[in-house]
Amino acid sequence: MMHLLQEQIQRAFEGARLRLQELLKVDLRPGAIALTSPVGLLLRAVARSAKAGDWDSAIRALLRAIGLIHELEVLEAQAPALLRDFRRRLRRGSEDEYHGTRCEIATAAALIARQGAFKRGAKGEPDFVITQPVGVAIECTSAHLRAPSDRPLTYKLTAAIRAKAQKPYHSAATVLFLDYTNVLFHSVDVAAITSDEVLTEVRATLEQTHFGALVLLCYLLDETSMDYVRVYRRIDRQQSTAAVRAFLDLCYPDIGGIVTRWAVPGVG
Repeated sequence: MMHLLQEQIQRAFEGARLRLQELLKVDLRPGAIALTSPVGLLLRAVARSAKAGDWDSAIRALLRAIGLIHELEVLEAQAPALLRDFRRRLRRGSEDEYHGTRCEIATAAALIARQGAFKRGAKGEPDFVITQPVGVAIECTSAHLRAPSDRPLTYKLTAAIRAKAQKPYHSAATVLFLDYTNVLFHSVDVAAITSDEVLTEVRATLEQTHFGALVLLCYLLDETSMDYVRVYRRIDRQQSTAAVRAFLDLCYPDIGGIVTRWAVPGVG
């Protein structure tokens, strides 16, 4: 039985490697220089865990790769110009840059899946401009750590909000999408980082800005369905615009996914 599982993982890994090569137009064969990129490191994590016989970790890393593939395929079919931009950034970007790029890829794919009408923001604009309803934009960011911490990690979320509040396009028409997957992964107390107390502090920080709303996003590995899912928590600012609320009600209603048995990946 275990031998059969190993063969299935190896076949799935090879299929994922080949598909990522096609989507990113880069050599991801063993020894290729692109394996030092964040996507390459993800593939190496699958191979390393499999070689060590750590099949749970291999499966989790593989699901991350498959999740990325699925979102890139949405862009390939519906927004090829966006795929070209993200392809360049994934091939050349650093590990720190990957966090932000990954959030943008997921947001673009989710907007397409939710039938949201949008375009890429021009220079000096937020990442995405919603075209229906008009008067709404999305700026993506992420919060991440380099190592586990027993320190309360709310500051990472509030610092990310404050940093984006310094941008010239910071306004009531802009919704801030904040991916905190990595912070959750490194949090010693997962329950604490998702507690009402933390959300109250995050909400208070949001109210000190001019953003229309905040969408907190996190990737989870659903251990029941063995799917890679993205869940969210929406926080509207009291002064958000009618257009912002209409867009969020359509594409990001209050309930952002329920997963009962889950694991947190290190990064999307």
